[in-house]
Parts: sequence; structure tokens; C-alpha cells
Amino acid sequence: MAQAGWLLPQPVVPTRTLQDPTSPEPGILGPYFQIANQFGFANFMFQTNQGPSFPAHQFLFSGTSVPVRYLDPNGNCSVYPHEQCWQWFDAENLNKKTVTSGCVAPSKTTSKLIDTNSAESLFYTAPPPVNQAPGFPCYTHDSLPTLLDNATTPITWRYYLREPYNGLSIWNGPAAIYDICGPTGFGGTCNGSDYVNNVQYVLPGGIHYPNDFAPILTDIEHCNLPQVSWVIPDGNWSDHADVGSPPGDGGPSWAQAIVNAVGNNCGYWNNTVILITWDDWGGYYDDVVPPDCQTAPCTGYSNLTGQQYVYGFRVPLLVVGAYAKPGYISGAKAPVPVTCSGNNYCHDFGSILNFIEYAFGSGGVPLGGGDGIGDPNYPYADHFALDTRPSGGTNPYGLADFFDFTTSHSFTPITGGKYREDCYHHPSDTGCFPNYPADPDNDANEPD
Repeated sequence: MAQAGWLLPQPVVPTRTLQDPTSPEPGILGPYFQIANQFGFANFMFQTNQGPSFPAHQFLFSGTSVPVRYLDPNGNCSVYPHEQCWQWFDAENLNKKTVTSGCVAPSKTTSKLIDTNSAESLFYTAPPPVNQAPGFPCYTHDSLPTLLDNATTPITWRYYLREPYNGLSIWNGPAAIYDICGPTGFGGTCNGSDYVNNVQYVLPGGIHYPNDFAPILTDIEHCNLPQVSWVIPDGNWSDHADVGSPPGDGGPSWAQAIVNAVGNNCGYWNNTVILITWDDWGGYYDDVVPPDCQTAPCTGYSNLTGQQYVYGFRVPLLVVGAYAKPGYISGAKAPVPVTCSGNNYCHDFGSILNFIEYAFGSGGVPLGGGDGIGDPNYPYADHFALDTRPSGGTNPYGLADFFDFTTSHSFTPITGGKYREDCYHHPSDTGCFPNYPADPDNDANEPD
């Protein structure tokens, strides 16, 4: 598996089941249902954390939202010296909704952490050189790029990010990690080499493609796709409720454009997996209780860490690739309430990380060793993925039930999208998105 593409749009609520592929496609959602019917859909994909977009993107990029590395000697939380900050999780969006995020946020920007007693506070103070007020959202935990950068042969990655006018958004996972962002000052921009080389933003005009507002599509079409990619949408196609200009319905066409680009260019189809997921459940009701909360209190990870914050409700996951089982629905007939221990149909954000680590490992050993990013005693989601052996499951790696590597399937283009692909390269063209750009997440604009 030489490539791995990640699409991370925002929540959408399907209004019907996927079991009847012969029924008419449901309007603008047609591409999503077509992708699900043609490839794989997870019926029990749980958000790993119970929080909003800022910490959720930390989990998708890093497997955690804790502020410091495991056993960090500088990781004490003030006021509560008996606890360590590697046991806490960032749990909220930033207090200043319209300012830059992460390590370059203004000095009074904060984000609350949740402690082991389920209380939220600002009692984490980042050690030097961050040296800001308690609650400042700049962290020193490891991330998947920690493994990618340090591989024997470094693995290329890129974070395709749509930035709002006001700077670094809450969806910007790399900006919140000091080792990647590498700022020389706060309230400015990330200028670390890892950030400059690997984070591609499109406003104003982007770093590498100043006249192109869909650099992920351009890189695919020019055979320049990195080995691992995160892709963040604009608000016009984020699927986030009440975001973007009316009708704000470009998400399904966006997914269609990227799937078709991979399927039709540079031979990527035979060695690329596209994982389409949503960073949180959007506040919508779900009748399936998270797997660790069948009885109170919730238990969190299998080693009883994270019980104050793990897991959240279900989100969709679409698994696309030449070796994905056609029309596969993971957990299609599973009983509810669901029992995730020992089965192969429960998935979470850690499953995505675990799959990538396995795909780029060798000899059946994941990249970074048996525990990937995380130490076995430390709550990194890749180690505790619901569908892998360390957490009691039956699969050797995350998302294994979606694939049959003995049979490759040719690509059939996805159709029915409302917007043509060129609308994403030039979103202000006639018939595309007249109010482009839009903030991807209205959570960033809500009052404190």
C-alpha cells in the first residue's frame, strides 16, 4: 500500500439505510451513498473522543489530545500536583473563536482540558519554550508524522488545509504541535520546517499552488500525491450544519471529485486507500451507546485510562480502494446494544491511524513497532483501536475487515455530484460557490 489518502469533512446525517443499492440516490447525497454501496461503509464507527472539532482533529492527526508526551518530566498540572498531564485530554474548542489556533494563537487564547475526575480546567501550563498562560493550546505530544518523519526511509505526508481569513483554524492539527509548528513568536505563523514543507493551505492562494484552490486534486492529477494525506474542506463543502453560503451542499461532490481523481490518474487506484470520515457527530441524536458506556460509569480504553473522555457517538466512515470489499457494510446485522470486545466491526479514529501504521510497516510489524505512536501504557488511540488485537479484537490491524487483498477491483467512476470538479479549483466561477470562502466550522464563531 504505497499511498494513503484521508478525507476529513464534517457531519452529515444519512436519512436511510444503504442495503438497497437499486433505490434512487437521495439528491445531493447521491455520491456518498454510491461510494458506500460500491465500496465499504462502517455501521459502528465511533468518534474516539467526546469533544468538538479542535480536539477531534488532534485525535485524527495524533491519536490523542493530551498536551504532553508520556512520562514527560515537565508534565505536571498546576494545582493538581498528584496528577500528570499525560492523563488529561484537551476537551474543548478555543475560548477565542475568531483568532488563530494552536501554537501561534495570541497569548490569552485557552482551551480547557478534562482531568481524570471529569472536571474541565485550564490548569495545564506548557513548559518552555512555549511558556504561555495556563490553557494555551500548544502541545508536545507525538503524532503520526513523528513516525513518518523518523522512518528509515522517511514517508512523505501533507496536510491539505483550507484556512479561514482570520488565520489558523481549529481544524489545523499540525499547528497545535510545537515540534511541527515551530513558531518563533506567538500570534504569528508556524514556520517550522516540517510545517512549511508539509502543510498546504489554499488561502490566500496557498504556498505551492498560488492560483489553485484544490491542490489535492492538482497533486493527484500531476502524479505528485504524498504517501499520506489529510484533506480538510472549505465550509461550502464541509457538511457542517449551518455553515457556508446557501445551499452549502458541496461535500458529496467534493468526495466524488477526489475519489474519481485517484481512480483515473497515475495508477494510484491500485495502491491507494481513501478513508472518508467526519470529525464529530455534530450534536445529532444517535441511539447506539458508545461501546464503553453500556453501564455507568464509562470505562474508556481497555486499560481503564481515558474513561473521562473516551468514546464518543458514531460517525460515518467510507472505505474506498481497489481491494475494498464491494458493497461491504461492517456490522450490518450486529445486535444493539453493540458489544465491541472480540469482534471485527467496531472502529474508531485509532483504527485509521493503526491501519496507516500497518500499511507502512514491514513484516507484519506496524510503523513504530507493535504500539505505533503510543506506549502500551499511554492512551494513544492507535494502540487501543477497537478492532485490533491489543484491545481484545480479532484483527491484526485496524479496518482489516474491509479488505480482501486477494482480489483487486477495477475502478468505476462515481457520478451524480451537483458540482463539477473544476468548481473546487475555481470556486468563485459562475455556477459554483458565489460566497467562497466559508469557515469550515461554525463552532469557531460561537460565543464563549
